[in-house]
Amino acid sequence: MQAVLGMPYVLPNSKPGPLPVVTGVRPLSSASPRSPVEAAAFQAPLGAAKSAPQMTVPTGNTGARPATAMPAMRPTGVLAAPRTSIPKEFSDPTIVMARVDQEVILLGDLMMSVNEVLEKNKGKIPPEQLDDARRMLIEQRLTPLVEVKLACCDAHREVPKEAMEKIQKKLSEAWEDQEYKKKLKAAKVDTRAELDAEYRRFGTTLEREKKSWMESELARQWVGQHIKFDEEVTHEQMLAAYRERIAEFEFPASARWEEIKVNIESPSELAAAWRAIGEAGNAVLGGVPFGEVAKRASQGITAEAGGQRDWTNRGSLASTKLDEALFALPIGQLSPIIDDEKSLYIVRVVERRDAGVTPFLEAQVKIKEQIHQNRVRAQADEILAKIRDRYRVWTIFDQSDAQKLQIEATARAPQQPPR
Repeated sequence: MQAVLGMPYVLPNSKPGPLPVVTGVRPLSSASPRSPVEAAAFQAPLGAAKSAPQMTVPTGNTGARPATAMPAMRPTGVLAAPRTSIPKEFSDPTIVMARVDQEVILLGDLMMSVNEVLEKNKGKIPPEQLDDARRMLIEQRLTPLVEVKLACCDAHREVPKEAMEKIQKKLSEAWEDQEYKKKLKAAKVDTRAELDAEYRRFGTTLEREKKSWMESELARQWVGQHIKFDEEVTHEQMLAAYRERIAEFEFPASARWEEIKVNIESPSELAAAWRAIGEAGNAVLGGVPFGEVAKRASQGITAEAGGQRDWTNRGSLASTKLDEALFALPIGQLSPIIDDEKSLYIVRVVERRDAGVTPFLEAQVKIKEQIHQNRVRAQADEILAKIRDRYRVWTIFDQSDAQKLQIEATARAPQQPPR
């Protein structure tokens, strides 16, 4: 990419004869203080375009232990595809999705989180894929709910009834004092009735969500009191993890930049596009602030922000020519007009960072936290596996297609629909 320094952008002319030239080039007024500014321009080609609360959970065996720190239950990762299909008509909140000992998980227990995700992505999921997306979300969220039920069943079996009643009271108070207010704010409503109505819109109720939160907190505390949180993470362990996962701490070159962009709508509009981008570039060369020109003339996504683009990693842009320019231009210098066949650009790099690796001293805090989280997760998995061995667990995804058809007609909880 060559640029003629100190020259204005030359505009195409629809009539034969010499091309008009804007003279009187002045230094840029909004240059980066890190580098000297040089005006760059070139002659535009005229050819045709190319195509919870802390509490103590007592047990009968180990005594009371403070549950001041609790592991998060298993995160809900995205499944590549459901292991089995469920009926398209799965919208009845009383359908039994899983049984854990004598407890059941209903479709209604999953509908809030599932429907929230579907609403946030409304219009992004093709209609023909909506049923598959719903099935994936249902199965994805069923596993952590089964874990919660397992831990709750174990807690109710081990904790004396009187003590459990006190725990449930504290959890209920915590919901009312803390979570309820958060829910009101998140839903942007003012009253309990309005919040319940919002939840019913997603297929659940306020009381159901309160119960779900209380069970989740009880499960987290019950599992958490059996986990060792204070195991030391040594320097040698952190260093070994850093070397083993060094690729995670590599970062590419990146640039912060600004752009003026004009789209090429069709081959017949090429000359007009060149004229528009040239006039914009000459305005900047003439002393008009870059941001002001971008707001007026740019068709880029950040035009309203004066064409400012945030840090961009090398190789991340769809336009190869634009990407190359960002990492070849001197900082603070206007680029030539860049033609990537879809759009025309004039860009200026504000700041640039070279590729590198985060030093161990900077990465060790993150590494220590990762090791700690992995240990907690491993202990929680082991505890839940032992609990699971003591209880009967069934989910609708464990069944064959023939069995599911039978279950769909017969396996319903002996409860009334939510009120």
